[in-house]
Amino acid sequence: LVDRQTGNIHKLGLDKRRAQAWALEYEREHGMHCHAREETAQKRALGEPVKHRGKKLDHADQITDAWKASDNGQAFQAALAQQGLTLCTARRGGGFVVVDGKGDVQKLARQLEIQEKQRAKTDLINKRLSDLDRSALPDADALSKDLHARHEAAVAEKAREAKKRAVGEGAGEG
Repeated sequence: LVDRQTGNIHKLGLDKRRAQAWALEYEREHGMHCHAREETAQKRALGEPVKHRGKKLDHADQITDAWKASDNGQAFQAALAQQGLTLCTARRGGGFVVVDGKGDVQKLARQLEIQEKQRAKTDLINKRLSDLDRSALPDADALSKDLHARHEAAVAEKAREAKKRAVGEGAGEG
């Protein structure tokens, strides 16, 4: 970004730190507490590098196994489906994401445990999955919303059934 008045280039990386510092101060002033923000602030104060690390799904091993067992996008998509996972297009950036049966969404590149890193990993993913028509892949947001709703409904149904059983068992004791 360029400041129109001064012509200076704005460094976004520094804004993240200022925003983080402001949020930390705001939370402290208002009695709020974010453990992750506190931990990040402590690391920065000690001069340690701080880099976002997305959590690995419980399925990272399954995703990696499916990757290693496939030689193209269709085979990879089928191998994921056998594990109850769905390959989708990302909402932003044009990459790929994986959605599990509960509707949790994670970036494919983050979940894939292979030797290649960063740009080389992205290039390898794009090359291997080039036989897939991205427009035919499910939308991750829509699928996630649907699966979350189904999962919540199933959990609620199980709770209702358990309550009915508990009430029924209690009635039989009297």
